[in-house]
Amino acid sequence: MATKDDSQDEIDLPEMLCGLRSHLWIVLVCVLCGAAFGKMLERPAVFEARAVFVISEPRAFLSKTPDAQPQFDDQVIELLLGSRFAGGVFEDVSASGSADVLTSGEGGASAGDGQAETVALSRFIDMYRASVSVSRATSKAIEVVVRHPDPSAAAKLANAIVERAVSVIPQDGSGRANAWMQEATRTIGEAGIRRDEASRALTAALKAGEAEGIIRDLQMELAMARAGYDLLMEAFKAKASMAVAVPEANIIEAARVPTAPRSQGISPPIVFGAAGMVAGGLIAGLWAILSGRIHSRTTMTRFVRAPINAVQSGRPRFLRTTASGGGAFSIAEPGATEILVALRSRGSRVAVIVAGDEAISPLPSALWLSRRLSDDRRTVPVIAFGVSQPIGAPEAPLAKETSAVKGLVARKVEAGDVLFPSEPFDFSLHFSDLLASLTQDGAGGHVILACSAAWSTTVLRATVQNDPLVIAITKPGMTGRERLDALRRAAPPDVNIMLAS
Repeated sequence: MATKDDSQDEIDLPEMLCGLRSHLWIVLVCVLCGAAFGKMLERPAVFEARAVFVISEPRAFLSKTPDAQPQFDDQVIELLLGSRFAGGVFEDVSASGSADVLTSGEGGASAGDGQAETVALSRFIDMYRASVSVSRATSKAIEVVVRHPDPSAAAKLANAIVERAVSVIPQDGSGRANAWMQEATRTIGEAGIRRDEASRALTAALKAGEAEGIIRDLQMELAMARAGYDLLMEAFKAKASMAVAVPEANIIEAARVPTAPRSQGISPPIVFGAAGMVAGGLIAGLWAILSGRIHSRTTMTRFVRAPINAVQSGRPRFLRTTASGGGAFSIAEPGATEILVALRSRGSRVAVIVAGDEAISPLPSALWLSRRLSDDRRTVPVIAFGVSQPIGAPEAPLAKETSAVKGLVARKVEAGDVLFPSEPFDFSLHFSDLLASLTQDGAGGHVILACSAAWSTTVLRATVQNDPLVIAITKPGMTGRERLDALRRAAPPDVNIMLAS
């Protein structure tokens, strides 16, 4: 029974990491986009100035009803955050020439320009509500905090608020005391009127000889009126001293110009840049998986399943048309020796080098193998199929063995001769004769066929009866799984040469 091969569907951790590394540009783009978006949302630096004032007599802040408990802190906070108080602060800062600075230079009003002044006041109040916070620092201290992009403006506004507060709060407390006194006097007066009216009504009823029940009711009404009046008088005497006390407010800490901006937490570019990194990693990983390419050397080796695995030593240069620099490509040991031993010990002397992708050229590996197999008497020929002839490469004379085969052109490539089939070359007719002429007895007797990815299946099928040594040229991040599947179906590779990624 055939066993299922799971190597095609297996993606290990090294494969995922290498696939992500090969698509780091996606992560970089996502990070830059996220950071740019966060930069758009980033708020300007805000400076915070703090000023504190204290109220010496909080009991002055009583509500209109004498029985209510003092709520001085809530009343002061409400006062300082009100539009009326903000309007007074606007007048103070306008007189000192700081209004334009606080509103970022917007809404400046000229003298006599009522409409412009109204607009400036409206903008100042909006800024005031957004920038000013008032809270209770202790039982008697009120803290004013101003946040503004301009540090000096923040300090000026905080000081203007507390300076106005210490001048307004005593007046406000005095006004509250007077209002309470008037309300208490009115209430006591009304109670006295009800008492006098009840007394007169009882006196008139007695003179008139009214019935006993009516007299009793009038007496009860008079008693209740007298009791209410007496209670109000006692309450007035008990609370009058507190009600008329005028509070005092003093600044205990003036605002100083802040030297460093207020901490706003993690910067939005960092937050969105990190989010872009995560999203970019997911996109890059998914892209690497869906591309069908193999990015890890470990996965490539397991997938190809070649008995001999070799790696490129150094990076290959682009193929040149000159005769110098032929040693640009090499195979690291011990892979190089293993390839030579496998080819020399093989009954067949044909080596087929197939590219694992259209972007991979098989010529560097073919020329390297040709140089290693050649001797003084004979040069191992290289025939390229599906590989474009280098532009400007000089022609070389055809060897005696290939002169009878039509459609072959020899070119000097990287200090070696490469045979390129031209249009008159009929692969189906001349390929067998070509192999027979090249593998006849002599020194070496090897032939190297270098074919592109598109020609790999055709060349392998044509040489299957010659039992060639199949060498696959793969490159992590470039060679796809489908291409390797087709190669293994045509002829399982004996050697896998892995190029540097």
